[in-house]
Amino acid sequence: MSGKVLTVIGLSFDLLGAFVIGWGVILTKDEAEKLAGTYYGKNTFLERSLLGQRNKTLVGLVLLVLGAGFQIAGALSPQTT
Repeated sequence: MSGKVLTVIGLSFDLLGAFVIGWGVILTKDEAEKLAGTYYGKNTFLERSLLGQRNKTLVGLVLLVLGAGFQIAGALSPQTT
């Protein structure tokens, strides 16, 4: 596989990873109101939101690391013309 192809694959993984991380922290107005509310006992909306953000962030980080790996492999691969 050529270096350019590896680099494009890496950039694609990076873009996808950044999207997944961003998607995990962008809230709608309704979600923000539920998270900011006070509840008896505990705020289950907040708990579920934080766990969801954590999971999306982990997936995004894995995609970013894979993307960086492909970009490094593309940069280090011998260039063919």
